[in-house]
Amino acid sequence: MVKAKKMSNDIKKYIKYVKKIISIHSKDKKEFIQLLTQKIIEFSNEHDSCSYQDIVDEFGSPNEVAGSYIETLNSDEIIKKLNKKKIINIFISVIIILCISVWGFERYRINQLIDEAKHTKMKTYTAEEYKEKIAKEKQEKFRGEGAWDLAISAIEKCIDSQIDTSIACCMMNINVKDIIDFDNLLIKYGINLRINTYKPVNTSIYCLTYEEYWNGIKNILKRFKIVSCSEPILNAVLGIENNRYSCGCGKTSLRINPDGGVYPCVYWNKSEFTIKDLSLINENTFSKIDVIPNECKGCKYKDLCAGGCEGRRVYRDLHSADEYCPFVRGEKMEIEYQLGTKKDLVHSNYLCTLIVSM
Repeated sequence: MVKAKKMSNDIKKYIKYVKKIISIHSKDKKEFIQLLTQKIIEFSNEHDSCSYQDIVDEFGSPNEVAGSYIETLNSDEIIKKLNKKKIINIFISVIIILCISVWGFERYRINQLIDEAKHTKMKTYTAEEYKEKIAKEKQEKFRGEGAWDLAISAIEKCIDSQIDTSIACCMMNINVKDIIDFDNLLIKYGINLRINTYKPVNTSIYCLTYEEYWNGIKNILKRFKIVSCSEPILNAVLGIENNRYSCGCGKTSLRINPDGGVYPCVYWNKSEFTIKDLSLINENTFSKIDVIPNECKGCKYKDLCAGGCEGRRVYRDLHSADEYCPFVRGEKMEIEYQLGTKKDLVHSNYLCTLIVSM
């Protein structure tokens, strides 16, 4: 294939006219144009100062060249290719119309929002108000619409009645990072926060991992002061001299379910006693749940935790150490904490729980 050093403007002009006249698009057309261009370049190389008229004289006018190509196609093929082009053109037109419509609608909405903003007084929040707004949204997403306002109403009624009040929170993997955001409520109402660690009574999907549990505890104790702690494994880690049996499960407190069953702990999953046996139940009735795992018997902290929370262990293995125990893993854990004013609250030592305040 012979090529000119540079395609002249006259050659480009001629080829452009031929392409324009052959309005259909196909692989054959592309090959035809390439062949025609090659022939014209070869002719131009052989004739110095080749002009546009020289090309017409040699090959014919663009109309004639295009016509000769179209004559080689059968009518069905031409119709098919023309229809294809028509469909493509229609499609492109529709896309352009849609783009213009979308752009127009977006401009309309932007102008509408700007106009609304000019005539609407925007709500502004303090940091505390915004934190409470987010907490309310999360609470109602999980508990249902109106749950937050109902809880706040109950808090305010207790305060009006001069009742020392705590709000209860179940620490789970979906809220462990949010618990410290209760600080504004504790300050606002002068109340306490009671934190119970989630236990898999019905499902384990909300259970905390070992790392999540201790990261959560560390963050909580950075922000709050301890009022009461009957979470055995936490007492052991903190070195708080709090008798293991300060957790009153099965001793100073019982759980009576709607079915009449009597249980030592709100999380215990089985019992042989019913409400008919209440007169027979004493502090030793549920002593068999006080199991110290063999792996804990040589631990120097066993008197502080006695193997950890039985209500948590029973869902995995009552005879194994608490899943959140760092000592059985050979880990040393140090956590800074502050003790708040000790209060004789309703749920102090009621179950394995942590109560904090500001």
